[in-house]
Amino acid sequence: MNDESITKCGCEAWRRAGRNALFNDWIKIAEALAVGRSACMRLAARNSRFGLRYNALMLQWLQERGLQEITGQERHKALAVLDQLPAILEWRKSLTNEQRRCLNHPSAILGRFKRHQTGNVVKNRKAIG
Repeated sequence: MNDESITKCGCEAWRRAGRNALFNDWIKIAEALAVGRSACMRLAARNSRFGLRYNALMLQWLQERGLQEITGQERHKALAVLDQLPAILEWRKSLTNEQRRCLNHPSAILGRFKRHQTGNVVKNRKAIG
């Protein structure tokens, strides 16, 4: 898939489901965000995601694609999930179907995954992973 196709899939997933997106939709959204981040860094001639020019370009990129409602925290966590995707996918295999259905939003996934990594798993009947 090329960058344009990846971005289109992510934008469609966001328009279809928004914050109620399922795990696979959030991965598509994160992949689109990663494309946008890389493009904006290239245009800003930066090696980092900081600076006024980069921020202005990223905001424009998000607005042009209808993704501006994704909060900075959601973008950050979605990209963090994407960065750790192989390990997260392996961990999700150990969860029950019910647990996987409850873990869709990047904040929930990242929080539970980090607790799992540190062995600090909540021990109650509603504990997930």
